[in-house]
Amino acid sequence: MNTNQARLSNNPVFSTLTLKQMEHVMSEHIGVLDGISEAFCKMKTVNVDTNDEIVQYRDNGDRYYIIKEGKAEVWKPDWETDVWSCVDQLGPGDVFGEEAILVGGFRNATVRMITPGVLLVLEEDDFNSILRSRLVEEVTSYQAHVMARHEDTEWLDCRFDIEYSEEHIPGAQLMPLHTLRKSIHELDHSKRYLVYCRSGRRSVCAAYLLRERGFSAVSVKGGVLNWPYALERGA
Repeated sequence: MNTNQARLSNNPVFSTLTLKQMEHVMSEHIGVLDGISEAFCKMKTVNVDTNDEIVQYRDNGDRYYIIKEGKAEVWKPDWETDVWSCVDQLGPGDVFGEEAILVGGFRNATVRMITPGVLLVLEEDDFNSILRSRLVEEVTSYQAHVMARHEDTEWLDCRFDIEYSEEHIPGAQLMPLHTLRKSIHELDHSKRYLVYCRSGRRSVCAAYLLRERGFSAVSVKGGVLNWPYALERGA
């Protein structure tokens, strides 16, 4: 058992996980391990049953969840066709609910239990003070422009394809926020990512998800709406 696995096994949140589940948590959420220890003191334990909808699509986002026991499915409508489908399955050690809190908006999916389970729940204010404050770093357009001169730094555009094709920062890689979890393996842990969107809301969430998974990333305040430098058109 390595150092991080030992940390997990000694943490009340993850102490019931198998070695395989610990490896999953470390690959997906290594950036929040220290914060989780502090957040645990603020979390409430909730028992849930099969078919319980923990969060519902378009509801306000005011809680963050960790699955301690049980399994759940994530359902959401396609943003183009509005057809619903199951896009992911969650199990012990997985987290959800952070996106709506980070963007200050609504839930973009419904999470439904497919077995009985136990959840750990963190309220929005505690999430922001403990986890968001650790993982979200915002920089100004000028700061980002200077940082981009370093060879190990790359731009990441987390908007929709059509927004990117209209105009984007030269050299930016496109990775829409709604695809980021599935595509994140394409990114390089040796790089630092300057993440931007239209106004700076989605990029805060994208930067958090990257930091959660151990990447170096910052969010650019104001997005392209307040970008004072040259933009490029076309895909």
